[in-house]
Amino acid sequence: MPSKTNGHSLIGGSSLKRAMECPPSVRLTENYEDEGSIYAKEGSSAHLLLEKKIKERYGIPFEADTTNLEFYSEEMEECTDVALNLISEIYERLSAEGKHPFIASEVLVDFSDVVPDGMGSSDVVIVYDGGIYVIDYKHGRGVEVSCDHNPQLMIYAYGSLLMFESLYDIAEINMAIIQPRLNNISEWSCNKDELVEWAINEVKPKTALAYEGKGEFNCGSWCQFCKARHDCRYRAEKMLKLEGYRAKDKALMSLEEIAEILGKIDELVSWANDIKDYALAEALKGKQIPGYKLVEGRSNRKYTSEDDVIRVVEEAGLDPFEKKLLSIAELTKRLGKAKFIELVDKYVYKPSGKPTLVEDNDARSELNLAKNDFMEE
Repeated sequence: MPSKTNGHSLIGGSSLKRAMECPPSVRLTENYEDEGSIYAKEGSSAHLLLEKKIKERYGIPFEADTTNLEFYSEEMEECTDVALNLISEIYERLSAEGKHPFIASEVLVDFSDVVPDGMGSSDVVIVYDGGIYVIDYKHGRGVEVSCDHNPQLMIYAYGSLLMFESLYDIAEINMAIIQPRLNNISEWSCNKDELVEWAINEVKPKTALAYEGKGEFNCGSWCQFCKARHDCRYRAEKMLKLEGYRAKDKALMSLEEIAEILGKIDELVSWANDIKDYALAEALKGKQIPGYKLVEGRSNRKYTSEDDVIRVVEEAGLDPFEKKLLSIAELTKRLGKAKFIELVDKYVYKPSGKPTLVEDNDARSELNLAKNDFMEE
């Protein structure tokens, strides 16, 4: 019988990259409890709101109640409007080109021929004469997600291809990620043959290993969403592997060694924070962490009643409020973009950003230090 975890596929679209990069992690985390979070719940609310807007715009039945979404906000309304408009632009363009597009939202796609028990829900699928568009909405603002060779989007595109290829002549595969809170609109395309070859030659053998609990452990960015990230022994061994630096004769490290460590710092910090969060969570459950104890953290004073404070201060003839100029983002929201440009834009400038050290493959241009020195003088 196909294996599922808490009603979900053992290997889904969101966990596909980790399953391919670190196959044994799939079975390792099989019996961990689902990690619910405020961010995940907020994302679910945003997806439901976007689904409602898409289906209402294109006359698709929608029955869920969105009147009292737990995490609803004006920002969520604006973000889902941005996504809806971008999706509509794609649909309208395809219509204008005479490609007879068909749009569907929250499409259950089946890719179990290459991933054991593999199924997932694609946010938006637009299929048309000659191709297909698979669009994913990301409500989070923590990590910018790229569409380029994104395994989740690719496997949803593969499942969508299987679903619609008997009805449409599909040759081109288009994928897009819309992440409004980070102003991130990422697109990537490939042809049908490339997608099928990837699914059969890359996904199928690697997820077969993962399903069987075989393969080798491997650490990387995919650890971020692994349920065993905090107590995985392989990850700890990799993070603590510093013997090579101890063996050096010199007391000081070279720039080459510093560069090697720089490439590991973000992962080290992420791992360290995972360990701290996990230890605290275990302690709060009543478990004893050897050498540590729970204490009450520092807190700040608060008013018992803001209304009473305002009243007594105003009665004393003083102003309890402070005035400050709204931020550019907030003022733009209040005035509207057109009015902001008309009235305020001429008074806005963007100062140079603080120098930041990044890897060579970063898209930003390298700083000209000589030019900077001259400007400072």
